[in-house]
Amino acid sequence: MAPLIQGIDRVLQAMFENLTVATVAAWTAYLDKIQREISAFAGRLGDPSTYPFAVPPTHRLHWYYLFGFLAIAFALYLRRKPKGEAFTIKRFLRFWLPGSVYRHRSSLLDLKFYLFNGVFVEIAFITVLIGSFFGFAGVFETAFRALWPGPDPNLTASPSAEFAYMAAIILAADLGFFIGHYLSHKVPLLWEFHKVHHSAPVLNPLSNYRFHPVDRILLGIFIGFSIALIKGGFGFAYPDGVAEMTAVNVGVLLAFNLSANLRHSHIWLSYGWHLNHILSSPAQHQIHHGSEPRHFDKNFGLMFSLWDWIAGTLYVPRAVEQVRFGLSGREHEEYDSLWRLYSLPFVKAKALLWGRAARAPIARSEGPRRLKGQEG
Repeated sequence: MAPLIQGIDRVLQAMFENLTVATVAAWTAYLDKIQREISAFAGRLGDPSTYPFAVPPTHRLHWYYLFGFLAIAFALYLRRKPKGEAFTIKRFLRFWLPGSVYRHRSSLLDLKFYLFNGVFVEIAFITVLIGSFFGFAGVFETAFRALWPGPDPNLTASPSAEFAYMAAIILAADLGFFIGHYLSHKVPLLWEFHKVHHSAPVLNPLSNYRFHPVDRILLGIFIGFSIALIKGGFGFAYPDGVAEMTAVNVGVLLAFNLSANLRHSHIWLSYGWHLNHILSSPAQHQIHHGSEPRHFDKNFGLMFSLWDWIAGTLYVPRAVEQVRFGLSGREHEEYDSLWRLYSLPFVKAKALLWGRAARAPIARSEGPRRLKGQEG
């Protein structure tokens, strides 16, 4: 009994020490990263290759991915335009960038929110993710060593172990996203903050950044916790560490980002019945934003459909569907300014905690339908 108590005591002590250090380090890293990002942004302003949003090549709004958005939309337009209809630039632009979407006041609000919120919140998200990753990884590794005898200290990771580590990290990150996203819908208090993301009645690539800071930071903690479990496990198995295969990470990021901007758009792109059961397509994420009962709380995954299949939340369309976006009862109309995007979740969360909020099931609203001719 005594060894067990001693082991628990070591784990708790390690948890306190690691999380304390990680919290201080995360706050210091956040301030440092803000300064470096402002400096880097100033440098990118003089580099036309980072335009139109002056972002690094890993960012979804970099011109690489915006060009990919254009190229995929162009291919879909050629495939879906009525037979015999002559191609014109005007018709394509009306398909790709319809005024009903991009001149909508919600799209303008997305732009304002991105410019005002994007840098600071995204840096907070990354900082919290990394901080929780390293903090919890130390806790998990210590826990494993307290519960089981350590492996050979001279054991080194083989290339297959390094590949397995990177694959596990990618799967764990996606699982962490799924869990955080699922809870943000199912826990009423968290839903009040996640409503900000679902309050857009039309979708465009900037809608991806319409997240309340509280919602975004909590998501970073879930992802960091999930991948920390993998790092702690492999750190326990291979005391000398496991080399990261950067090329694998970059390859996955590039492949995902090529179509990522279509996830928040009016353009339907499905991967087909079979592949949609493996990878989450842009069409499946549009369904996630849908307001009809059959679309409620479906397709929480980011890259993979596996977690939705296990949880019973997978929705795979057999054909193009009409999708409405927004919040139920025209609630999305309340989120009509920067101030309200930030403040309303706190007001509604306070009312919920004090018992004044209606305890109705979570639902979404009657947003505008996809434009005719753009869903085929």
